[in-house]
Amino acid sequence: MGADFLLKEINLGVIDYPYSNNGGQSTGSVAKILEDKYEILTNFAARHEDDIAQALTDAMTNAVRNQIQTGKLNRSAFNTAFSQISSDMKQFLSSQEVEKIGIKGVPTQAALKGVSHRFKRKRKRIVHGKRTLGARRPSFIDTGQMESSYIVWGSFK
Repeated sequence: MGADFLLKEINLGVIDYPYSNNGGQSTGSVAKILEDKYEILTNFAARHEDDIAQALTDAMTNAVRNQIQTGKLNRSAFNTAFSQISSDMKQFLSSQEVEKIGIKGVPTQAALKGVSHRFKRKRKRIVHGKRTLGARRPSFIDTGQMESSYIVWGSFK
């Protein structure tokens, strides 16, 4: 395959776009805050290292197979792996797996209280005679904007 087809690095991050209701913050700035405090992506990568390696191995296998068959390099063979890893990152949050690995402060108080900015009108519920903000939600999924912005990409040499 030659030295011109080397996966140099894999990046786990977010597409940076502004929150419509959060005073100038963007998904990128919030992701940095969350990573600094909770190391969400670092913990994901450590917990799913074998899955990530398998996805990249499958991608490399497909790239080599394609080059043997066609004689052409095909970097897009990695798109499926990147997409799978991105999907796994989102699942790490939505399934509440991130809450079960012992990160200090997780689950978050906002998640436990059901704080959500998804709806224009605050939803209330009554639990044991007390009014609360809403149903328990997964940590780090408030509006859904952050979760949907997670992405994986690679750079090649």
